[in-house]
Amino acid sequence: MDFGKVESSELAAIDFSLPPDTELTKATLGNSNIKDGFTAHVGLSSWGNEGWKGKIYPPKISSKEYLNEYVRHFNTIELNATFYNIPKAEQVIRWKEQTAGRADFRFCLRVPQGITHIRALKNAEKLTAEFYDSIRNFGDKLGPLMLQLGKNFSIKSFDNLAAYLPALPKDIPVFVEARHKAWFEADGKKKLFDTLHDLNTGSIISDVAGRRDSAHMELTTPHAMIRFGAYDQLADYERLNAWVDRIKVWKEMGLQSLWFYIHEGDDNNGPLLANHFIKRLNQDLGTDMEPPVLLG
Repeated sequence: MDFGKVESSELAAIDFSLPPDTELTKATLGNSNIKDGFTAHVGLSSWGNEGWKGKIYPPKISSKEYLNEYVRHFNTIELNATFYNIPKAEQVIRWKEQTAGRADFRFCLRVPQGITHIRALKNAEKLTAEFYDSIRNFGDKLGPLMLQLGKNFSIKSFDNLAAYLPALPKDIPVFVEARHKAWFEADGKKKLFDTLHDLNTGSIISDVAGRRDSAHMELTTPHAMIRFGAYDQLADYERLNAWVDRIKVWKEMGLQSLWFYIHEGDDNNGPLLANHFIKRLNQDLGTDMEPPVLLG
């Protein structure tokens, strides 16, 4: 992802260590009532990368087969297509049908920019209803929604957020990603994360190079969604190991689910990183996910 991206020459000077847990996170997990155990979903941010041919995709695969092949390796996808347009019902049904062979697969959808960026969550009732009507066609393949606030959506627009979230249907989980720096300063941070917690709405943690404030470690529900920006293969493995260590602690504290999405850089190593990460989760947390099958 472009958010938080820096020049490669700047990476060595960045401290990628994860901040300590906040008091809100400790309280959220401490009050968690685990009924169904811990579940984990790990995936990438697209299925149409030609650079994966020969890594996890057959060398001569057709682009029409990408999603079918992707589902063989991952149990979730961050679907960015919905950010640009509300999909037609028939398109949603086609996507759903292509994942029919994997019962645990879930689509994590970005809320359309027409709602989040253009209207800034105000006067967006009609678009929101159209979006929900469309995505319900995913049925049991529908995972949580990713509501990304625009870079200019600051604390001055808080009332828009506070009015929009309670009006959403309660049957589809929502996670919010804030980007404006004011949300990570003292007053904005408390206002945002306390509100999300009170509304039982998740908070997205973005582990990216140029915006270390967005790795805020604030869990507002006992469910974690993490967007991981990959930059340098060797360093990324160590960063993923640190995440496994933290998620293990969270699981012991009461974390109920994990949604983890790897955004690869220009080297097409997302499947390799996911393979490593899933194996570490299985080893350290006792999960039983099948890692991507690497061809070479």
